[in-house]
Amino acid sequence: KPALSVASQLLKDNKNFVLYIEGHTDSTGSLAANNKVSLTRANIVKDFLLNEYQVNPEQLITLGLGPTKPIADKNRRVTVTLKIK
Repeated sequence: KPALSVASQLLKDNKNFVLYIEGHTDSTGSLAANNKVSLTRANIVKDFLLNEYQVNPEQLITLGLGPTKPIADKNRRVTVTLKIK
């Protein structure tokens, strides 16, 4: 949560910043199911930022990447990347 707090403040202070929120899964199950689960993970983080920190929704972009970018055997994670428009 501390990283999300910092990110939310950066977004509020810089209207030209955008936070990309990417959900990931492992390769267990179908690709369609994994894509849905990964997007749900990303949207949970987005909803948290909207509800907890009142971030502008136009500054949040969610992506469900499923198992396409593995970094470990258990690829279940959410990553956030701050970018300038």
